[in-house]
This record gives sequence, C-alpha cells and structure tokens, in this order.
Amino acid sequence: MIVMFSKTPINELAQSISEMPDKLLYRSDEIASAIKSAAPYVRSNRESGFGRFDVQLEPISKEMPGIIFELKFDRNEDADLDTLLVEAAQQIEEKRYDVEMKARGVREIIRIGIAFAGKRVKLQQA
Repeated sequence: MIVMFSKTPINELAQSISEMPDKLLYRSDEIASAIKSAAPYVRSNRESGFGRFDVQLEPISKEMPGIIFELKFDRNEDADLDTLLVEAAQQIEEKRYDVEMKARGVREIIRIGIAFAGKRVKLQQA
C-alpha cells in the first residue's frame, strides 16, 4: 500500500532512507530532517504518551493524517525485519505515541514501523 502525505509517497521515503550513509541511517533526528518537506511540523525524539516517539509528522490541516514513525534496528544482517516491525507497532500502541497529535485535533494518525538490519530496510503501516 502506498500512503500519500503531502505528495510524498511513503515507499519513496523508504528508498531514500535506505540510501542514506551508514552514520545517518539509524538516527531519527537526521531522518526527521530528511523528510522535513513532507509536513510542516516534524518532531523527533519527543515525549508523547508514555515514552518518546522517533519521528512524528503533524499536518497543518487537521483533515490530513498525521504520521508517527517508530524505528527498530538490529546490527545482525540476518535479523528478521518482520519481527522488528511487530515490535515497532506494539511500541507505538503501548506507549500511546498518538496522544499529543490527538489532543491537537488530528483525527487520523498513520503509524509506520521502519526496521533496519545491517543495510536492509523494511517499513510497514502498523
């Protein structure tokens, strides 16, 4: 499924993330900067709910969806990316990272897990 947000397809985001240099690949602040054009309010590593989300895109118009990204990383090249994606989805729900945007009136929130293992990357809507 391709999710559109401010004319930026999520699958293109995955491709651009996978092409980042290793030193930037797993740092949510750099990823937030790389996708700054996707939404006017990009936040990273902020408290919301019961923890700190990795990246959050909040739209200007509350009619558009907000997006929360949770990043999971395993240095083992053979790590199961699907397991990491399940962990990301569980963390978004358990920590209630959507509380902040809901409080500001964003009605729809898309939750995206991004899993990294070595140089492999996979993302999925949680």
